[in-house]
Amino acid sequence: MYDFFILVSASRFKENDVWLAKEICSLEKKFYFVKSIIDTDVENDLRDSGGRLTQADIINNIRQNTTTELKQTDLTLPMLFLVNNKNIHEYDFKDLITQLINDIPVFKKDTLVLSMSSLAKSVLDEKQKLLRKRALPSAIKATIVNFLKGIQVYKICIAGSIFDVDIGALVLEANFYRKQFGTNDQCLKILAEKMNISVDDLVHKLDIQSKSLVQSTHSFMSLFSIWESIYKANRALLVAPVSAIPLCMFVQRKILKMCYEEALKIIDAQQPLLAAKLC
Repeated sequence: MYDFFILVSASRFKENDVWLAKEICSLEKKFYFVKSIIDTDVENDLRDSGGRLTQADIINNIRQNTTTELKQTDLTLPMLFLVNNKNIHEYDFKDLITQLINDIPVFKKDTLVLSMSSLAKSVLDEKQKLLRKRALPSAIKATIVNFLKGIQVYKICIAGSIFDVDIGALVLEANFYRKQFGTNDQCLKILAEKMNISVDDLVHKLDIQSKSLVQSTHSFMSLFSIWESIYKANRALLVAPVSAIPLCMFVQRKILKMCYEEALKIIDAQQPLLAAKLC
């Protein structure tokens, strides 16, 4: 059973749209009306107005006219979102994503967020908030190697205490972050092909550090050691800790922040490609 419906149209709210909206209302389900290709409407109206109207004027007119059309259907007025297909950072795309996440049942929210493409900052923000919650359980998993028998176990010394940490478990979590933020090898390869450059050049151009981070245990441990030193210095540990869990959480959040920032760079790199494709 669907939780809500999205009606998308690049033109006026037509008879078929009205029929579909009534069917949705009969199911007592929420629905949203998305008016797409707004950029084309704005360009046409700017040209036709001969400079008499600003972009803000035109957007307000589109909202008012579309709202009037919807009111004339005698339906419960749905939420209206204006979307620019060439630049999802303009207009209401962020509000649409936020509304969908807010309206979906709680037990489905995590699945929805993790299934979304990382093409918009609003999606990245939601993913980051969700993935931060994984830090504790995954840190616990990485530190109970005596039970899970991790195969990449390293001895970590914190304030004189020695702890076993399964680095392999942390690498797996890092790869999950990369997949969610679109910085994994497969996504980088696709983007490099679209930009007509090699993956190595793309990695260098966008400074994608997470790729080298997970290439080997040695490369991961090199950066882990740096973060470990920062962790110890920031906390000035005088008393021996009872667990390496806080350190593992600290490292995971560093990796999460790295992948998030890399994803923002990828969004910027993809915008010219998306605009050119939709022209």
